[in-house]
Amino acid sequence: QRQRLKNVDRFRDTENAVLVASDVAARGLDIPRVDHVIHYQIPRSGDLYVHRSGRTARACQEGLAIMMVSPEERKLYYKMCDMLDKDISLFPVDLDLVGRLRPRVDLAREIDLKEHKMNKESHEKNWFKKNAEEMDIELDSDFMSSSDDEYGGKAPQTEKHQKQLVQSLKAKLNQMLAKKVMGRGISARYLSSGLISDLAERLTDTSTTNAVIPTLLKESALETAKVKIASKHRK
Repeated sequence: QRQRLKNVDRFRDTENAVLVASDVAARGLDIPRVDHVIHYQIPRSGDLYVHRSGRTARACQEGLAIMMVSPEERKLYYKMCDMLDKDISLFPVDLDLVGRLRPRVDLAREIDLKEHKMNKESHEKNWFKKNAEEMDIELDSDFMSSSDDEYGGKAPQTEKHQKQLVQSLKAKLNQMLAKKVMGRGISARYLSSGLISDLAERLTDTSTTNAVIPTLLKESALETAKVKIASKHRK
């Protein structure tokens, strides 16, 4: 509980922060100035959707709630719309850019899975070691061996290999993140392609353009949604 409260305070006091939380945070947390709520998993009920989305746009402020839906979850999405008696409109997404960013996400997910596995194995070893000491039992050195263990043993080759693999994957991810993403049909080599009239200005002005995708202007998801709603009303 102490760690939870500490994380909530850090989230509240940080200007640009992301809080990843379970449905426990959908009720009872009154955190001001939350601009966006992302439903990573579809809510199990309309009531839960309302409570989750209610974390944003509080005290007469504006906010945006986005629900991520995979192809397998379409039925749940339509069921949610029926429960809420409203059509949750689609958020404008450039699928070409999503495809170009996907290798980075896949690599980050692979790193996370490998690190989670290593941390779990390390946690289990520490648990056995702690309980063995309390019961005055000596564990097999092969079982407890690590790079700096009390037995002076060396980590198994598989463990070393996993750590080296994760480090190499992180280096590869950093290289990918350092590269700017250009949309299809847009080349920084030919600035007069005509697809974007002010392409040269966008590529050189980092104050108003996206750092990762320089052909896009800096804007929040809320601003994008407002533009879409305004264009729909004009039609």
